[in-house]
Parts: sequence; C-alpha cells; structure tokens
Amino acid sequence: MTFVFAVISGAFTYACSDETEPLPSNEPGDGGTGRDSGNGGRDGQSSDDDPPTDDGGSPHDGDASTEDADSPDALDASDDAPIDGGDEEVDGGPPPPHTVVVLRVGELDGGALSAGAAQVFLDEYELRKNTLVRTIRLPTEANGDHRPLVQSTTLIREGSLSTTEDGRAVVVAGYTGYPDDGTGPWTSRPADIPRVVARVTADGRVDTTTLISDSFGANYVGGATISGTDVWIGGNAGSGGPVQYLRFGNSVGGGATTGTQIIAPFYAHTCLRIFEGQLYAAASNYIIYQVGTGLPTTGNQVETAIVEDAIGAFEFEFVDMDGQPGAERLYIAVDGIGGIPGGVRKYVYDDAEKKWTFSTTLRDDPTSGLRGLTAYKDGDDVILAATSPDGKRLVRIVDPAVGAATSTVIATAPDGVMYRGVTRAPKP
Repeated sequence: MTFVFAVISGAFTYACSDETEPLPSNEPGDGGTGRDSGNGGRDGQSSDDDPPTDDGGSPHDGDASTEDADSPDALDASDDAPIDGGDEEVDGGPPPPHTVVVLRVGELDGGALSAGAAQVFLDEYELRKNTLVRTIRLPTEANGDHRPLVQSTTLIREGSLSTTEDGRAVVVAGYTGYPDDGTGPWTSRPADIPRVVARVTADGRVDTTTLISDSFGANYVGGATISGTDVWIGGNAGSGGPVQYLRFGNSVGGGATTGTQIIAPFYAHTCLRIFEGQLYAAASNYIIYQVGTGLPTTGNQVETAIVEDAIGAFEFEFVDMDGQPGAERLYIAVDGIGGIPGGVRKYVYDDAEKKWTFSTTLRDDPTSGLRGLTAYKDGDDVILAATSPDGKRLVRIVDPAVGAATSTVIATAPDGVMYRGVTRAPKP
C-alpha cells in the first residue's frame, strides 16, 4: 500500500457529526492492569469510590483571510530546525492573558487531504474580545527530521490538546500520513504510519520529530503532553499500553521511535494532563485517573481513579483557587452520550474526605454536551473555554464566585471543518 504525505486538492466532503468510531480492541482482561480502585484525589490519597452512574452568541471576527492556505509553509534552511507553522498574527506581540488555542480539523476554503484525513490548524482566540488572534498550520509534508501531522475526519476521540508543564508550548498528537485509498489514517498500523507528537511554541515554531511506531495498533491516537524532554502519548492499546513514554525528538538522525509502556493494556486513554508535577488521564471508560506517581518514565505503573462518574468525559482541567499546593476545582467536559446530560461537570475537593465531590453541571446548551475543555482562575471566578461535540462551536463559560454561570459563543465553525480540543495559549 502507498502512503501519501502531500496535500491533495479536492472538495472537503466531511460533515461534522458524532459518527461511531471503531470499537476499542482493548477491553479489560482478567488481571494485570495495574489499577488501584482507591487512593485518588489531588495528592493521591483516596478516591471517589462510587461506581459510574447516569446522573449525572456571536461568531468569531476572523475568516479565511487570517490564513493563507495556498502558500507553502515557511521552513528553516536547516533540516534539523523546527518548522515555521505559518502563523499569521492578527495582533502583534505576545498572547494576551485571556487567550486559548483550539484545534481545527479542515481548511476554511474547503480543501482536503483525503476522504479520511484532514489538515490540522491551531486557532488562537482572545476570549474577552471574541476575536481570532492568529492561526498556525501544522505541516502536511516532511522536512528533514520533521514529519507531517494530520488527523482523521471522523473519529471523535482524537484532537485533545494540552499545554506543556512550563506553559510555553501547545502539544498535539496525530498521524504522519494517510493511506491513498481514502480510508482514515487510524486504519493503518503505527509501523506503517507512525503516530507523531507536535510541540508548538508561542512564536509559531512547530517541532514534529517525536514519533511512535510500535504501539496502539491500527486504531486512533489520543492526546499527548510534554515536560521538558519527556513526552507521554495516549491512545488505544491495540498493541502495548494506552499510555506510552517517549523522549522528545526521538526520531532525529534516524533514532528509535519505540515507546515505553507506562501502564498495562486497558481502555484507551484519550486526554493527558500534567498538574503540579503529576500525570493524569481521561480514559474511554469515562474515568479520570492519576497515572503512577509524579511523571513516570518506566513501566508497571499503578493508575488511581480520582473521578468515576463523569460519563462521556473527554478533556478536563484542574484549577488552583487559593495559590497553595493542590487544586480546589476539577472541571470535566462530558458530551451527553446516551441521553445523559452533558456539559462541564464541576467537582470540588473535599479535604475532610480526601476526594473529589460533584458540585454541578455547567451548560452552554441544555440539549447537548461539550468535549474540548480548558479552564483558568480569573480573580474569584473561573473562565472555561469548551467545544461542542459536533465540532461547530467554541464557547466561553464563566463560573462566577457569586451567581449563575454564563456562556457566550466565541466562534462558529463553517461547514466542512470542526473544532476538537482546546487549551491555554502558550507563554512566550
């Protein structure tokens, strides 16, 4: 089979919808999972032991003129240098404090890579002004050690974004190519189409030299996160565990692109977060886990469930409200699957019980849920940015110290494209 790495012209026919994705090939087996049913919480003490239950604007000011899809990406003369992702700033200078980055799949002008894969863009929005600050295109062609990064057009559990532990880069995972038969890139084994992790800094520099070619099988790739030169990537555990450890830039100079299995095969892990030096993950069984202790780089780690009742969970965020060690709030985007109320589930940390306790559900639309999510403290309030399950809306939700939460539509995706994960914009 031939694999294609260049943009192919043609109409983009994907319509945003919650299409059914392939069933995970890694349902839990009979032991050896390294799961710990207790001892969760913000500092690993005890978990919420309850089993899962069923309880549970205005369009943006930017348009296609903010990205020049017809111009090639500007590249450094050195093959080893990061790729300039083609960022085109609307406002000069460093990102304003209230900015987020949302992952967009598909070009605004309707172009497409194939029926099963699309180009990835990072759109940066200023939440107070409802304006598009800039767009960064991720590469679709190889340049030296740097690889393309594309995503599928249909799988709803791809596209999680994170920010590096130091806050200076955005992290996203994808595929280095796609089959030429129109099928999605997830249908090919990583040995044939490696999965790739991109690090994108505030100046628009894109590094796609971190690959994995021996794990996850022919299935979707999850999210990733980075601390220094340590990289963790999640996915479906078709081959190996659902969280793999890599060294940043492992493919440079023909280096090995094999991962280290952090936990034993289990449910797919779709979203990874680092908070105060600890790795966390959301899994496809809708449980939020603490992954090992600290930032693990070796295998046989034990996972600890910290929230077990967030049915439909995808992205999540911890928020420190008092400036002291540990988070007081945990927000989890749930997509409202199976008629279960969706939105953002808010949890508060119970110091007496040493566990996360459900507080309320924040909703943008009472008839649907949310999927991508980031959150941060703003005075006594918490500001959240989230994306809808159909990929059509980027919304801002204010969770105030006093009074009811409010929501505003920041951006509406045009036909043929969709929004996925969202995270804070990187610091310069």
